[in-house]
Amino acid sequence: MDSPRLAFRRARRRRRTYRFPFDSSRSLPPLSGCRSQVRGRRPSGRRTWCGCLLVRRLGGVLLRGVTDLLTDQGTTADGLLLAMPALWEAVVRRLGTEAVGPHGGHAVSGGSGVGITVRGDLGNASAFRPDLLPSLPGHDAAQRTLLPVDAKYKRYDRHGVSSDDVHQLLTYSSGYASAGPTLAVIVHPQPGGHAQRTLQVRGPTGLLGVIPVLGVDTRATPEQAAAWTGSVLC
Repeated sequence: MDSPRLAFRRARRRRRTYRFPFDSSRSLPPLSGCRSQVRGRRPSGRRTWCGCLLVRRLGGVLLRGVTDLLTDQGTTADGLLLAMPALWEAVVRRLGTEAVGPHGGHAVSGGSGVGITVRGDLGNASAFRPDLLPSLPGHDAAQRTLLPVDAKYKRYDRHGVSSDDVHQLLTYSSGYASAGPTLAVIVHPQPGGHAQRTLQVRGPTGLLGVIPVLGVDTRATPEQAAAWTGSVLC
């Protein structure tokens, strides 16, 4: 019988395990050589993650050093269990960086002192920043615009954006606002085709912020996804 501490750790790992959104209308190749096993799940015949071309290629930045993950060793599994929110953040950072490059943009590094800070509370001051912060050329060549982009590993192709995420993106848009409308972007996985919609958040005195919600097709190649993302962001 497991100790309470070990049981707690296993339960926490299970809560952090996610399946990648999939397109049930298309069959995916079987996953071979999976080093992770599906725990506590009944076989469903659905394949996950390995069929998502965009994540397989761009997400490799998070899997560097794991060389035998998809090597055929004679075993199969119904799914590959990974910390998918963290993997999706890595995908969006790399995708966004490649998307804005041809338009004269670049990603601002995390150590550039541009985080939003909270002071005056108990303990040390805290800081937070979006998953990606591109710097884009403005109308004036001497002035650039910061565009906060946050990766959300959620089914926002099926559900509305949560109030917590709206509040978070409004904070980002206000913190990095320049002249013009305050913007902050959500990027979520969208199996089966790119999609976009725009949220307008208004208060009693007028417009508070604009939140474009971009669904990136996980079946697209990284080149296709970067081209489409760049056309929307820039």
